[in-house]
Amino acid sequence: GHLSYTDEVLARVTDESPDQADGLALILSLWGSLVGWTEFATRVMPLLAGMLALAVTYRAGADLFHPIVGRVAVLVLTASIFYVTYLHKLRIFTLASLSVTAALWCYWRNMLDPRPAGRFAYLGLFLAGVGLLHSHYFTTQFLVVIVLYHLIFGQKNRKWWVVAGIAVLVALTLAPLAPIIYDGYLLNQTRGS
Repeated sequence: GHLSYTDEVLARVTDESPDQADGLALILSLWGSLVGWTEFATRVMPLLAGMLALAVTYRAGADLFHPIVGRVAVLVLTASIFYVTYLHKLRIFTLASLSVTAALWCYWRNMLDPRPAGRFAYLGLFLAGVGLLHSHYFTTQFLVVIVLYHLIFGQKNRKWWVVAGIAVLVALTLAPLAPIIYDGYLLNQTRGS
């Protein structure tokens, strides 16, 4: 049968790098089909993700604490040579940074902010959760922490159920990749022994 371009990308990631998450390959394939495959065009994607991560970092610091905290958080992030270096490299780190920061901010916005959350906060939490699962396997630990916090400390009300439902939807996006993730886990276990 005919495979779609996305299926081809997933198959290639599975065959060549079973221990890597699929997010970068999928986003890059979509990005490349939209803007082209020049070196400049592909390097703009992590730069945009990094700039968005800075904006979300400011918003999270300002909303959770104070605008000065948001500014200092952005300053600390931009002072990191690791972060600045990967702003122009075709790696997953800026997308992972965006996902982690957006997940934290959107969780707070949905559960702890006294203002009504709204669709944007729900969609943001879903997209950030998907980003955590599909950007880098290490970032799944952050999602686990949010879920555990939610289960243990979250006030059990309508908001709690909506966020729990979003978490289930995020987990369902990972279901088709479970065998690939398991194979990657086994591959890393055999490399380590």
